[in-house]
Amino acid sequence: MGYAQAVVLGILQGLTEFLPVSSSAHLILARALLGWNGESLGLAFDVACHVGTLAAVVAYFRADLAVLEFARKTFGLPRDLKLSVHSGSDKFSLYPLMHRALVDRDAGLHLKTAGTTWLEEVIGLAASGGAGLRFARDLAAGALDRFEELAKPYLAVISIDPGSLPSADAVQSWGAQEYVEALQHDPACPSYNPHFRQLVHISFPLAAKMGDKFTGLLERHREPIETRVTDNLLRRHVGPLFLGGPAMAAATAT
Repeated sequence: MGYAQAVVLGILQGLTEFLPVSSSAHLILARALLGWNGESLGLAFDVACHVGTLAAVVAYFRADLAVLEFARKTFGLPRDLKLSVHSGSDKFSLYPLMHRALVDRDAGLHLKTAGTTWLEEVIGLAASGGAGLRFARDLAAGALDRFEELAKPYLAVISIDPGSLPSADAVQSWGAQEYVEALQHDPACPSYNPHFRQLVHISFPLAAKMGDKFTGLLERHREPIETRVTDNLLRRHVGPLFLGGPAMAAATAT
């Protein structure tokens, strides 16, 4: 493998690492399109690309913490001033390393969880069956119908393949388990569809327009939804990010 090939693939890996589609798949596709021999590159190169991306992100995060600490001390900014990070499945592998950086800097972090909480609410409603499932089906069908409109503000941060989305008729035929398996972040589940998950993620304006219908369902199924939301936040986000080491970092969550 030549130096130029390594540079091109390294840049591609860095650009696609945090898209909800495998960055490894992008590397394989690029090799095929450019006619490069994938076997000559080997698994070691792919691993090196992933490790390099991870190291760069952690270094960037540590630098941000250092800048914030300097600003607080130099300009007398509030001690509780923190970086703000959006929670998401794309950061699961980073949380342990981010935790170590927070402990080393004795720093806190503002963890924004509105997006992941919204998804757990939809999952909870679908799992409840009845009116909750009908709402979840209608929500997804409406999002499929208005896909371009809903996706437009988020084109820079989403990667949805319309061809990988189910049809509205298919969604309307799903039972509770089928809906939950398609939406819940579980890469080991054959039914999990990251494209469908992103679609539902950006469909919250449709729920907002439903007003009392949506909030009424949340209240009616409050207990199972609260259980799902709490488990998701503590087990997948707060635990690894703030409690993953011997020391605890201050956190606020929205």
